[in-house]
Amino acid sequence: MWDCKPDGVVSLKGVAISGFRMVRVPRVWDDPQRREAEGSANVEIGRLARTFKGTLDEWTQSVSELATWIRYSPPPLGAKPIEPWFEDQSEDDDDGGPETIQ
Repeated sequence: MWDCKPDGVVSLKGVAISGFRMVRVPRVWDDPQRREAEGSANVEIGRLARTFKGTLDEWTQSVSELATWIRYSPPPLGAKPIEPWFEDQSEDDDDGGPETIQ
């Protein structure tokens, strides 16, 4: 969900992700032969975990690229800066000390 103000400020207000994957969980049987035949869910749970990790890594990379694009894209004409633009900050302003607000 995006929020765009008249002065050109765009902010991300929320993200919704939906998905579904069924994992078969074996039943626990009293009979040892049935328990052995039922098998384990380790392979399916491992596959689910790998899929989740891969998808999360891709999403994290995409958000990082979006943040870089937003940070370094030029502002729209007439936009009022909340803070100095990256290019407007001179190197001699940095005295190496912590920033303070008085």
